[in-house]
Amino acid sequence: VIHTLKQEIEHLNTLLASKDSHIDSLKQAMLLLENREDQRQNTTRPRAWWRFWQT
Repeated sequence: VIHTLKQEIEHLNTLLASKDSHIDSLKQAMLLLENREDQRQNTTRPRAWWRFWQT
């Protein structure tokens, strides 16, 4: 019984580590997307004043 419980704890710790790794990768992806969006907003040129109707 104790051996089975230890195996289950080991399995749950593995799942927890996997979850944490996945969360970290999602955070990294989110930071990359936010950075990309910021760069895209900074590189857009303002429209010429005579094209005000094309917004």
